[in-house]
Amino acid sequence: MSHRSGIEVTEDIKNDMARARKGDLRVLQIIIENESLKAGTCLAPKKKWEEDFDEQLAPLTESNPCFYAFYRLDSKSSLGYEFILFSFISETAAVRDKMIYASTLSAVKQAFGGGYISKEYTINSASDLTWKGHQEQIQLDEEDGPLTEAEKMKEEIKRLETTSVTTKKETVAGLTFPVTSEAVAALKEFAAGIVDYVRLAIDVKQEHICLEQTDIFAGSTTMFSGAVSTTSPNYHLFKFKYEHNGKAYKKDCFVYSIPSEVTVPIKEKMLYASCKASFVSALGNFIQNENLLSIEIDGPSEVSQQALISHIHPQAEVKKGFSKPAGPASRRPRTKRT
Repeated sequence: MSHRSGIEVTEDIKNDMARARKGDLRVLQIIIENESLKAGTCLAPKKKWEEDFDEQLAPLTESNPCFYAFYRLDSKSSLGYEFILFSFISETAAVRDKMIYASTLSAVKQAFGGGYISKEYTINSASDLTWKGHQEQIQLDEEDGPLTEAEKMKEEIKRLETTSVTTKKETVAGLTFPVTSEAVAALKEFAAGIVDYVRLAIDVKQEHICLEQTDIFAGSTTMFSGAVSTTSPNYHLFKFKYEHNGKAYKKDCFVYSIPSEVTVPIKEKMLYASCKASFVSALGNFIQNENLLSIEIDGPSEVSQQALISHIHPQAEVKKGFSKPAGPASRRPRTKRT
C-alpha cells in the first residue's frame, strides 16, 4: 500500500517552518483539519530547551488527539538550529485519523528539511511529552539501538494497521475493521452460492464495514457493471460465469472500485486502500481465496466480460524472431593503391 495521503504543505505552513528554523520558535505544532495542514500552537523560547520542555510541550495534548510538533533545541548543526520532531498519535484517536497522520508525516518532514531534525519520535501518551518521559525514551533508545527512518515508518504503519477497534459489531479473523452482522451473513450466503453478488462499503463515521447490496446476477457482467457506483468507493464480490476457448468457467472475483470522475475524500480513500489487503485475506474465512481474482477499477466499464476474461486469461505475448539485417549491397573490391 501507498503510505502517502496526498495532503500538501501550504505556503502558510512553510512560512511558519521558516520562522522555526530561523530560531524564532521553540515549538511549532502542526495539525490536520479538513484534510489540510494548519499551524496549531506556536511558542517562542523562554528558557533553556530542557526547562521549556514541560511548560511548552506537555499542554499540547490537551486539545488535540493527533499532531506533529517540532521542538527547537539550543544546539546547532551546519544548517542551523536542531529540532526534535514528535508525532503524537493518541491511542483514543479514530483509526482514520491515525492513518492519515502516519501517511502525511513524510511530506511534513520533507517540507521542514530532514537535515534540521536530529531526533524523531512517534508517541501516543501525554506522559511522553514530559521531560521525565522524554528521558525514559532516550534511555530505551540507548538500550535497543536506534531504528532507521525506514524502520520507524514501517513499524508505525504496521502498528496503526493492526490497531484493534472496540465495537459491538462482529469481527472477522485477520480484519482490522469490524463487520456488521448483515455483511457477515451476506458473505456466508455468497460462499454457499445463495447469492452471486455482494457490495460492501466502509462507514467512515462508524468505522465498520457494512452491507449495501446482495443480488443474483447469474454471472452477468452487464448487471454487475450496473451495480458499480460512479460516486463512491466499494468492495464487490462477484461469481463470474463465462466461456473461454470453448470451455465453461466460474471465477470468484473481488473488485475494489474507486470512481475517477468524482473527488473522493482522502480519508475515505485511505481507509479503503489500507483495509483492502486484510479484507481479501479475511475472505479465506468464507471462500477458497487462493485463486480469487482481485482487481482495482475506477469505473463500470472495467468489469465488462472481455475485461474480466483478459485479467483471468491474459494473452501471452508473442515474441518475434530475430531477423538478421540485410548486408550492404555488393560492390567491387577496392583496389589497393601502392
